[in-house]
Amino acid sequence: MKKETKNMIRNGIFFVLIIVLTYIVIFSKIDMRAVRNALKNSNLIFVLIAFIIATNNITFEAINLKSNFKLLGDKVKFLRCLKYSIIGFFFSSITPAATGGQPMQLYAMTKDKIKLSHGASALFASYICYMVSAVLLALIGFVVNYEYINDIAFFKYLIYIGLIANSLITGVVMVAMFATKLAHKWLNWIISVIARFSPQKASEIKDKWNAQLDEYHKSSRFIVSNKKAIIRTFIVSFLQVVSVHSISYFVFWALGFHGYSYLEILLLQSVIFISVSAVPLPGTVGVSETGFAIMFKRLFPVEIVEISMILSRVASFYILVIITGLIFAIISLKKKKRR
Repeated sequence: MKKETKNMIRNGIFFVLIIVLTYIVIFSKIDMRAVRNALKNSNLIFVLIAFIIATNNITFEAINLKSNFKLLGDKVKFLRCLKYSIIGFFFSSITPAATGGQPMQLYAMTKDKIKLSHGASALFASYICYMVSAVLLALIGFVVNYEYINDIAFFKYLIYIGLIANSLITGVVMVAMFATKLAHKWLNWIISVIARFSPQKASEIKDKWNAQLDEYHKSSRFIVSNKKAIIRTFIVSFLQVVSVHSISYFVFWALGFHGYSYLEILLLQSVIFISVSAVPLPGTVGVSETGFAIMFKRLFPVEIVEISMILSRVASFYILVIITGLIFAIISLKKKKRR
């Protein structure tokens, strides 16, 4: 069995265990009969809108990838970019801290004869714009709702950690993209550590990755030097973030609760996203549900918060994981048949 397959199975088992624990700790305490009754009385059109909006998380990334590839001179069809986006979402969801998403996307791109440096530049340009949008929106949400957040016991510390951690990660990626000398220093330090254990391996890595890093910087600078392209990428990424954070509003609306404005719910959801994204669990399963309950339980009745939490997470995460997993399985089976 290939190493990739073994890792996928191991991550899948870990992901399922986390879901089971989440069910035991959180969902088992919820009255599912009340959930069914609420759904019967809800506006299903708004539930459907919430699910459609959730798919923008995949579609908008595909739009950005296609745009960045075109800029780098790679003629990649939208459906292929959509495939990379689907793979990224699925593997980010089942691996701790979403560490499996981009490596699997790059693997798929290189299999399709796309240069590694071009694939990395297209992905990271999109990633940076996404994270800047997410952090910016969360900072606004934090400032606007500071008094409210400050009263939420220990959860406020998770918000602080999330804001700092995501800001640092975005900064590191930007250094890797644009600070050529500093990036080479970091690479040389990593190689020196490897050299202590395997000098031959360190020499091979040094020659390969120094050249790859130079090519990567060249591609990255080319994307960023095109101001129109980077502005377009940022706008699409911002819309992607807003789409994901809008799901809660439509779910509350579907259940008949309109007491708070779209902007209020959007900003609170953006703070939840940043706070839980710092927790290294696959798909932030468990912490996302807990964060949702803590953040909204002072605004809405407890039973409505519980039902909204289930609907929001099913629409924005669980259904998409199942769909993207099935699509990835179909793609893999088709490739095996061709071989």
